[in-house]
Amino acid sequence: MLDTNIHENLSTLTASQLAKLLVMRKGLEFGYTYSFTDDDGQDIDIDLAFLAAAPGDLLETMFDENEHDDAINEVRYEADAVSGIPEWCHYSWGRNYEVDVKAFILPDGRALAFCEMSGGGKHGEPDAYPWVEEAKFIRVSGKTERVIIEYQFEEIPEAPEAQP
Repeated sequence: MLDTNIHENLSTLTASQLAKLLVMRKGLEFGYTYSFTDDDGQDIDIDLAFLAAAPGDLLETMFDENEHDDAINEVRYEADAVSGIPEWCHYSWGRNYEVDVKAFILPDGRALAFCEMSGGGKHGEPDAYPWVEEAKFIRVSGKTERVIIEYQFEEIPEAPEAQP
């Protein structure tokens, strides 16, 4: 999902602004139409090129003025699990939900991390956690490559039964 062309000024964005950028990019992939009203009162439609060139404060405005629930969830589920970083969510969330730290590896060696909630029982709303607002940067300190072997299976045709 992340590549070096995501934003020319990637290092100038806050973690929250970058999370908003990722959500809106995913929204455009889903076919959402984003727009915002400029200073002259004109509605401007947003495409990938416009989004890539937008400064952080404009990203925040565009994010706040548009809907993107499905894109928020999709981006959240695409992140990688993080180990070794303690969760930082507000106590009331951590008390009522299971909390996992997830992250996206950025091209510049940092990672955009956030807390993901799950569980909460019958009346829980873990998707309501404002992970986009509470995202933060962490550093990638190493990586381990693993070989994964997957097996394919097929049924064995049954042999015809012997007749007496």
